[in-house]
Amino acid sequence: MGGFGADNLMKWIMNFLLNECNFGEIEIVANLVVFSFDGTSVFQGIKSSVTIITCESWAPFSLCVHCVFH
Repeated sequence: MGGFGADNLMKWIMNFLLNECNFGEIEIVANLVVFSFDGTSVFQGIKSSVTIITCESWAPFSLCVHCVFH
C-alpha cells in the first residue's frame, strides 16, 4: 500500500486486523474500544486522520487518547 496518508494507513491497519489477526468486521466494531497514537496529524488530525476514519467507519463509541509516552 503506497503512501503514508490517513486513508492508506487505515487500510493497512484494517488489513492487518482482518487478515493477520483473523478478526471479522463485526468483531472489530464490537471490540474496538480504546486506541492510542502519537500526536501526528495523520493519526490525530481533526479533518482527515486515522482517528476520524476509525470513529466514523469502525468504532463510533471508541475513545482515542494521546500516547502517554509522547
